[in-house]
Amino acid sequence: DTALNRYNGYVGAYCLMTNHAHLLIFRQEHTLGKIFHKVQSEYSRYFNKKYRRVGYLFQGRYKSKMVLTEKYLIALINYIHNNPVRAHIVKNIEKYYWTTDRCYRSDAGNRLNRFRRVPGFEGQSGEDKYLQIIGDPIEYPESSSQYIGTKESIKDHRRKSVKRYRKERRGIVTLEERADQIIGGNKELRRKLKSKSRKGDIALKRQGLFVKLYNEGYGPCEIADYFNRTPSAVVRAVERVSQ
Repeated sequence: DTALNRYNGYVGAYCLMTNHAHLLIFRQEHTLGKIFHKVQSEYSRYFNKKYRRVGYLFQGRYKSKMVLTEKYLIALINYIHNNPVRAHIVKNIEKYYWTTDRCYRSDAGNRLNRFRRVPGFEGQSGEDKYLQIIGDPIEYPESSSQYIGTKESIKDHRRKSVKRYRKERRGIVTLEERADQIIGGNKELRRKLKSKSRKGDIALKRQGLFVKLYNEGYGPCEIADYFNRTPSAVVRAVERVSQ
């Protein structure tokens, strides 16, 4: 709730399993990366302090897909809520309390401030529709790309994303320009920062730039490309500072 409230997002469905979780998130102007970075850093601090432990709490990076059509959105509602049934933990999803199943059966079941039913499932008619689609567990709608939808919807989304990105970037300082501003245009330092050098002072300065650029809104991939590193190295640097 805290992360979604800060970044103006909503949860449309969730299911907590024994060693992982499934989430359907409505995000708006902020990326999932920002939302999950806050979740991981703050919850890790809380959990580690409570149980007197250190180190990372979550294993690896989360997997995400963008849903582009109503058909696949409905399929995901079924898939997410029926995970405990598919895993043979319960026979009836209503007996498993760590999902948003009850939120779809009745408004009284909702205890989350940032919960919002998926479009088409609002009100009494939405509750009736949910009961119709939830009965038989279905398999996950597979997709080899980062999107789930028809070929036409995926092409349309990519085309719009490119146009929106180009429009948003007009007049905005590029990562290369911003990095040069931070280091004062020092060409020798820039060369060392982009090299494979792991010397203590250079490594620390490089990680500091990772964090600063990330906090200013530049993505892990573009930061990694500029410094000839991997996106995971950028994310690890940011997580170390957060913890």
